[in-house]
Amino acid sequence: VQLTLLSGSNLRAGDRNNLSDPYVKLGLGAKGFQFCSTVVWKTCEPVWEKEKFIWCGTSEELLKMPLRVKVFDKDASIWESDDVLGCATVNLGPINGATGTRKLEVCLNTQGKLQFLLNWQSLGDGQQQNSFYQAPARVKHEVVHISQPARSKPNTKYIVRQRDKISASLLHRS
Repeated sequence: VQLTLLSGSNLRAGDRNNLSDPYVKLGLGAKGFQFCSTVVWKTCEPVWEKEKFIWCGTSEELLKMPLRVKVFDKDASIWESDDVLGCATVNLGPINGATGTRKLEVCLNTQGKLQFLLNWQSLGDGQQQNSFYQAPARVKHEVVHISQPARSKPNTKYIVRQRDKISASLLHRS
């Protein structure tokens, strides 16, 4: 399952200048956040567009888990903690078809919305069981960090943060 963070609209102002420096934490499942977006400075209408987050496993299993979203205002001072601008929990499913794309709008509990693009791909009988995503060979890839949380289900790998596209060779299960 791949989730692309597109933009936010009408987010709450977290700074004295009536703007925010928003960033988003995302988690799939009951506990913890697996991803954190980059900060978009001085806006209540942030645009990320290329922030992609990938959870590997079966689409059927992953889409049953709740997506938890929490938006923060980044504070520049080391003496202040980042302010929470809003949060939400949504279900990604149900899905239609083995492969698909759909837009997802998430309303925060305070004010404002986030827009996402959800992509999923189920493995067919002719595909290998250990690969999730087949990227075009001509695309260059960058993965910042790969880890597996201690409480994750077996055979599920999480990519903690990724900027543009993901390398298919890094997503093969061992």
